[in-house]
Amino acid sequence: MPLQSFHRVMDLPPEIRHEIYFLATPDRVVHIRRPYPTSDLDYRKGRFSCSAPIPPLLHMCSEFRDFLTRTGHELVFRDPSTGRRFWFNFKLDTLFLDIGALVKIYEGINPFPSRDTQRVHRIAYEREDMGLYDQAIRFALQNFGELQEVFLIEWTRNVIDFYGPWLKSSERYFPDPIPQRHSYDTRNLCKFTEIQKIDAYLCCLPRLADLRRPHSWKPGRWCNSLTVFPPTTIPKDTDPAKYLSEPYEKWGSLDHPREYLESSFAKYWAELGRPSGKLPKFKPVHLLTDAEHQHIQRERRIGFRMLQTKFRINRLFGLTKNNHVRLIGKF
Repeated sequence: MPLQSFHRVMDLPPEIRHEIYFLATPDRVVHIRRPYPTSDLDYRKGRFSCSAPIPPLLHMCSEFRDFLTRTGHELVFRDPSTGRRFWFNFKLDTLFLDIGALVKIYEGINPFPSRDTQRVHRIAYEREDMGLYDQAIRFALQNFGELQEVFLIEWTRNVIDFYGPWLKSSERYFPDPIPQRHSYDTRNLCKFTEIQKIDAYLCCLPRLADLRRPHSWKPGRWCNSLTVFPPTTIPKDTDPAKYLSEPYEKWGSLDHPREYLESSFAKYWAELGRPSGKLPKFKPVHLLTDAEHQHIQRERRIGFRMLQTKFRINRLFGLTKNNHVRLIGKF
């Protein structure tokens, strides 16, 4: 039976303890929120908050804390109205900017101290805030001097369950978050997960099999919840299992908004006099907890079976056009 706890960590050699500290502190997506301004008072009083849990090892003992601060964890992003700061590791963590921060950036105002933004390597935006992207990312390219990656977030719990706010928790798409055992519980920590081609098709499939939760997935429920609309037909000699499990990068050419962003900002990057080889990379992802990712995997398997069955039936009965088989809709 595996041990539930280990009480002799300090008896281990230093190099093993340091490896444990490193593995016990995963990269974080630090979501810094600012209330969306609805009045002049909101503009003046807007304060930042951070939903990311504090790395628990910072509160274990002095050795743990010293190790983490030496390896990059520090208090930064001071809120001028409250003096509050947030733990962040510029080498590992990603700064997730919500719409409140995007509004300030859209107005040309840096909501964070410039000495901190100059050290950020990775930032993330929700793609539903596309109207604010242009100015916000231009601002980031100009002010985030060490920027390497820009993550464009497609699915989060809030995006998916937004379409059914009237539903009971048992009827929502995602299961309820795992109850926290303590204030530093990281089991609900959100992580970036890969987008697969099947995800775009899930939005188009009726799901009626789960009669216990008939509202969990209805036709049109996920309308516009993924930026890329999938091809309705595929060549009849295609292996549907391989095709549907391909990662996003295999079919990114269908993401025209992303292509526009990349070309537009490459020009702006050149105007700033920056070397083309250091242009930050854009990467669409989902932002999910481990439990939510497992739930998506289950829905993917259901979608796989439905689409493979339809593909085989249509091909068997010759329901093709120009050597293509339709996966969704009708000819």
